[in-house]
Amino acid sequence: MERWRELVVRPLLVATAAGVIALVVGWQRDVDRCEGAAKRVAAAAQPDRAGQVELGRDLRTLRGDCGGSDEPLAAGAVLLKAGRADEATMLARALVREEPDNYRAWLTLAGALRESDPAASRRALDRARKLNPRYSSGG
Repeated sequence: MERWRELVVRPLLVATAAGVIALVVGWQRDVDRCEGAAKRVAAAAQPDRAGQVELGRDLRTLRGDCGGSDEPLAAGAVLLKAGRADEATMLARALVREEPDNYRAWLTLAGALRESDPAASRRALDRARKLNPRYSSGG
């Protein structure tokens, strides 16, 4: 019985532990990449840097690799505040495609479209309200 444990159980435990460690390291790398992209977007959206920084790679990271996290939503809000509505719209559209039941993604889209397409903005806001009836925009 003792020999069986040495030959089978211990290697299985070691392999399982190694697999768990690899998953955690990969997950942490994804989290770090998403947080880094969101921070770069926030820094680039500062008034003194407006228009000076290409955000394409970071926006692609936020759209493609960060679904389910708050970083893309926060980046969308920062872009809107900085007057970069086109980039915020692009990000928000990707978010609602990836997470159609995320009312916060629809709110981000509504805010991004407020000036350029008021009718679409209202539709996005209506969708957010349907997804979360407790949400109220105050008007």
